[in-house]
Amino acid sequence: MRRSVVVLTLIVLMVTVMLSAGCRKANNAGTSNIKASPKTSSDDEGTNAPESKKPDDVVEIEYMRMDPSWDPLKWGEDPVSKEMTRRTGIRLKCLAPSGEGDQVANVMLMSDDYPELIGGYSQSTFNKYVDAGALYSIDELVEKYNCPHILDGTTVPSASLAVYRSGDGKLYSVPTWYSEDGFGSDDSGQK
Repeated sequence: MRRSVVVLTLIVLMVTVMLSAGCRKANNAGTSNIKASPKTSSDDEGTNAPESKKPDDVVEIEYMRMDPSWDPLKWGEDPVSKEMTRRTGIRLKCLAPSGEGDQVANVMLMSDDYPELIGGYSQSTFNKYVDAGALYSIDELVEKYNCPHILDGTTVPSASLAVYRSGDGKLYSVPTWYSEDGFGSDDSGQK
């Protein structure tokens, strides 16, 4: 199970890098920091689309949103998820819990049987996963795979990263909502 979490975390980091790659600035030599995609047959038509993954190369990852009222997406039935799978070789199996989200998450943690991606559970349940060593530190993976730009404030603002860090100072979740000040704001003026 721990290996699955590593693979998933690496995939999430890879997708984050891919999404941020288009926004990277050129280095001092005037060349891009990102290597060019391999040439595909569609290059001849004037597009620069990445090569499609073969069906055998597609990896399925389980994602559970801990909201029993959520109607899980049926991956591959819409053009966006089809394209994401084509470009990344990743297909999500989207799930919803059969009961109250935190209760289901706690049972999964105790049984050491949980999906690779989990979202939407409470901070206290998240902390239980951290304390149990069930999550990988993104900081360690960034260092291991030499991807410092993920955490240097260019992909996600530093203030947001600080808000998402756990008590041990490590980052165990990928921020999915943030603002420059790390908290976001609304029309009420409260943060």
